[in-house]
Formats: sequence, C-alpha cells, structure tokens
Amino acid sequence: MESTPEMKCTSQDARSCRTVSSVDMVKQFAVVVKESCPSVREEQLWKKVMLGIRLMHACRYKYADVVLTLTYASVYMRRALAVQTKILTDSEVANLCVLCMYLAHSFVLDSHTKLQLWHKYVFRSSGEFKKLDAQVFDVFRTLDFKLRVLEDEENQVLRILLQDSGTAHDS
Repeated sequence: MESTPEMKCTSQDARSCRTVSSVDMVKQFAVVVKESCPSVREEQLWKKVMLGIRLMHACRYKYADVVLTLTYASVYMRRALAVQTKILTDSEVANLCVLCMYLAHSFVLDSHTKLQLWHKYVFRSSGEFKKLDAQVFDVFRTLDFKLRVLEDEENQVLRILLQDSGTAHDS
C-alpha cells in the first residue's frame, strides 16, 4: 500500500503559478546559494528553482510548505557545496538546488510529490528517469544521509528567504 497520495498536476497548472512572493523567494534563495558558490549566474538558478516552486504550487502545496522546503534545500545546498571537490557549472548548481528541493520536500512534508512528476515538469531535459533517481541518491549520500536541520540553521535561512528581495542582505 502506498502511503503517498497521488498529486494531480497539469502542465497548465505548473505554468500558471507565478506570484511575486515566489519570485522574491527565488531571488533570496539565490542569495543563500551564492554565499557558497559566488560564481554562479543567477538567471539559470532562478529558472530551475522557479520550475520546482511552480510544481509545488500546482500540486496544491501551501505557501508555508514551499518556504519550509526552500529553507531546508538552502541548508542542504550549503552542506553539499561545502564538500564539493569539483567546480560545478551553472547548470549543475541549478540542478543540485532542485535536487535538494526534492529531498527537502520529501523530508519535511507529510505527503510528497513523486519523483516522476519532478522529472516530467522540472527535469524533463535532464535525460532518463533512472539517471535522475541516481542523482537524488548521490545528493542524499553527499549529505551523509542526514536531512535534519538544526533550528539555528533553519532560522538563519528563513530570515534571508522571507526578506524582501529589494532590501539589502545582512549576513
């Protein structure tokens, strides 16, 4: 018996979920990523992360769920980039961000969207599903199979994510 309910998402739903708050969150998410990977160009990162957010909106996740997912994904990104030994391209950083989003939403939410839907709507140009599944496992292994986030880490990232993107970032 499957414990995760099937989320119903259409491509129209995924395209129609553009909100100012989502755009601001993506910009602030990029601020967190750039702390660990300053050379990444934000445009590619914004586009890929926005696809993940749109999918979550299309699957009827609440705003708070998206914020919490991005919070955990930000912490995972910091951890993954801290142990990364090779220089990543902008595309690889963007993919890593969304892989971290998938792991985060799977960990923090009571029900999650299947990886097949993430493949269909977010990673459709990334090749076979088996490759994506292996990439998720590789990120999980990079995180030493630890998805718990300390309260201090969570609060620090939440302050950044919920900050108006028009204001200056204080570290």
